[in-house]
Amino acid sequence: APQGRLEAIEARAEAFRQQRSRDNENGSFRIVSYNLLAAAYEHTWDDMYPYLSKEHRGIDYRQHLLLDDLRRLDGDIVALQEVDAAVFDRAYAPHMHRRGYTGVHAAKASDSAEGCALFVRKSHFRVCATERVELRALAAEARESDEAFASYVKAFPDAYGALQKATTIGLVALLEETRVANDGTSTPRQVLVINTHLFFHPRAGHARIMQIYLLLNAASSWFSNLACTMGRRRVTWADVGIVLCGDLNEEPFDGGLHLLRDGVVSAAHPEWVSSELFRYGRFGAREVVERFCGAGGDFEATLRERIELLRIVGQAAATLRSRREDGAVKPALPPGASAQSRVLTLIDSSQNTISHKTHEHVAALVLRRVLLGTSSEDDISPTFSEQEWHDVEAAVRAMRDAVREEKAAMAAKQAEAVEAAGLLLLSEDGASTSCGDRSAAALSDDGDRIARIEGAVGVGLQVAQTARLTCATGYPDYTNYVGGFQGCLDYIFVGDRTLRSLRCLDAPSHAAVTANRALPSACFASDHLPVAADVGWTEH
Repeated sequence: APQGRLEAIEARAEAFRQQRSRDNENGSFRIVSYNLLAAAYEHTWDDMYPYLSKEHRGIDYRQHLLLDDLRRLDGDIVALQEVDAAVFDRAYAPHMHRRGYTGVHAAKASDSAEGCALFVRKSHFRVCATERVELRALAAEARESDEAFASYVKAFPDAYGALQKATTIGLVALLEETRVANDGTSTPRQVLVINTHLFFHPRAGHARIMQIYLLLNAASSWFSNLACTMGRRRVTWADVGIVLCGDLNEEPFDGGLHLLRDGVVSAAHPEWVSSELFRYGRFGAREVVERFCGAGGDFEATLRERIELLRIVGQAAATLRSRREDGAVKPALPPGASAQSRVLTLIDSSQNTISHKTHEHVAALVLRRVLLGTSSEDDISPTFSEQEWHDVEAAVRAMRDAVREEKAAMAAKQAEAVEAAGLLLLSEDGASTSCGDRSAAALSDDGDRIARIEGAVGVGLQVAQTARLTCATGYPDYTNYVGGFQGCLDYIFVGDRTLRSLRCLDAPSHAAVTANRALPSACFASDHLPVAADVGWTEH
């Protein structure tokens, strides 16, 4: 590994390990969570990580760095995401077993053979039981047994479709202390670990809210049943040390984390609004394609052959639109330029903002190759006719129109929810005045009742969970740093009734992260940074 790795990773990991050696907290333990970047998706890396050299993407090179990271972080509970099953069997499991760990791997509900893994230090904990949970199966069960959930997914079938197509799983494990406690307790304390990698789509925050809701409910039920079989019926979900960790694909201000921290997400939360217009696998609705088809004349006859191209064009257009609106990309479009050169200029402008977390960027690069009819960046001979380039521009225009309509629809739905909440508030007061007749201050004074009403009125689903969770790793500027996205997506949450964070792993310097432009790189084997925390038991 290059010399720069010493400053980037080794020094901070060693300091973190030394901090724990001075820790006298009774029964404290270390949790590590790390998305390893599965080699199963290496075929997409040319588009996602164009800055990553060939010599640094090989599994042997990356595996050496990743195992070194795990050794230095020295966790007692190690939760991993994007772990290739074959690499787990061949490398990670034998290596961790030699270091005193027991491990389990749970594949995602797909053909990729990657998934979540959990390693537990045997000198600290014994594994009582584990469970692999498919979230799409949980969604199907909830549609039959949960009346509110069933009503929501019936109203918004595309939201349910996303839950069914997502391959997300949760790896749940019940651990029990093996170390002798020094505080006089006679019963070994238990830790319930939930390791997951939530649905990635940047516009599917509503789906992740439901995934967290379903996963926590499933873990609670599984634990209750397990406690009965173990003869510990009086031990409840609130009595064990709860740990939820992984790549949640949620930033600190997103709705899923509100559910974890606050225990509830109201039906009026803004992320529910987008669920009405979300479509899995493409940015816009099918109506956009139908509109383009109707306006294209002869194009209608070849629609079936071009439908995939339109999907990619729509995603690329959405990305370029958002980048231009944000001011991040302002490509020059010379007057009179051909349709071909104008579209290529727009697509080229997105290359420096690529991100696998916003897959429209990847689609933009794929589109460029599709349009050029080649896999080589050097061969720029187009295969489309000038009329076909005009068709592409028409698709982009249609997508922009759809985006404007989407924004207007979202604003109208939100206004409708607010108005309904205000009217319901007035009806509870027995007032005959309209919502507009009451001042903002008067409405604000209603406090808890307004919050309760907003929770009951909206365009989404009010969901709640009973675990009290706090983030043990804090909220660094980023845990995922790639060419077009930098954000905090990886977390370790603990139940604050029984556990508390003692310290967390400091982030490497920004200079180290960006030394090779972005992650992954010669020093960092993954596009994610590991997160880790030392956790102690509360007096309760």
